[in-house]
Amino acid sequence: MSERPCWTSDYTFTVGMPHLQPFRLSEVELVKVLGDFQWRSLARAAELPPAEIRDEAGHRLFASMVSIELGLGPARRLEDFDEGTTVQVWNRVGLFGKRLVEGFFLFDREPLAEEVLAGVADRQQLRAAGRPYLYMTNAFVAHTPGGAPAVQSPAVFRERVPAGLELEATPVGIKEQMQVERSGRIEAGEAEADPLALPCRDGPPLRYRLMPESDLSGAGVLYCARSVAVCNIALRRHLCRRLRRPLSAQAVALLSTELRQIYYFGSAGPGETLLAEVEVGLLPLPSAPPSRWRAPLALISRVDLRRASDGVLIVSSRARQAMRIPGAMKSALTEAERFLGAVIG
Repeated sequence: MSERPCWTSDYTFTVGMPHLQPFRLSEVELVKVLGDFQWRSLARAAELPPAEIRDEAGHRLFASMVSIELGLGPARRLEDFDEGTTVQVWNRVGLFGKRLVEGFFLFDREPLAEEVLAGVADRQQLRAAGRPYLYMTNAFVAHTPGGAPAVQSPAVFRERVPAGLELEATPVGIKEQMQVERSGRIEAGEAEADPLALPCRDGPPLRYRLMPESDLSGAGVLYCARSVAVCNIALRRHLCRRLRRPLSAQAVALLSTELRQIYYFGSAGPGETLLAEVEVGLLPLPSAPPSRWRAPLALISRVDLRRASDGVLIVSSRARQAMRIPGAMKSALTEAERFLGAVIG
């Protein structure tokens, strides 16, 4: 580990069964692992164990996510990180206003070249590095019994911020989160064609009841990384039940995230039910010769999650997911061809 313009750390993890879903590395587990690495980097900068980062009143602080952008880059897919793969991870964190965090990640199966890392000074350069990346912003939050989460400053940073850690400008992800909350629009993180509309049946928002065993964090609220799973569950239900030309559960399980942007505005606790509003568009992809994986189409989805108890918006997500079909899975290839034919005409 070495100190660079902002605090940087290097990590590795080996992909095992806890990190996988059928055919690929789990997007949810990946975000969990990288989120934990960012928390460790902050603790390292504070020279404290993670559990000892507290506010001046002694309340334990958590790094609640404000925004995430996950991109797999041009040369990698989640399917490339199979069991036994050692993942090399580089993380750089910065602190703004002693309460807000900006983190950059690059990760890959091979070591990350120092010249590539040295060229990453902002999110645009992170996107352009040509490696899988994650951009994450956080706020230090205290969860007090019976009270609403409150953004606080770690006591260790109130008097002194280590050299190289303090940011001069508000992180772009924080600015975007505020813009999305005001306007409701999420701009595409990369240039892409306009998707074709997928006609669907009208119906009430889809409902999802939080499961304490899997959805809640150690702070007793919806785990930020798990909201990715909730968005995917809502998308699956929409595609299988609401489309005029529905997809099978088998086909939906083959959707592989290439780019996700997600913004957090609040949280939810035990017993809460979330209401999901889903919009989906289709991107036909160029035909390719037979290979181990075929990708005939991609879907662009927008999912908003609200608390059913008061209707408050807590999460907005935009994702581009390609249908990555094993070349030998003929039934799924046939379904994708029929689906494209029915939509395009």
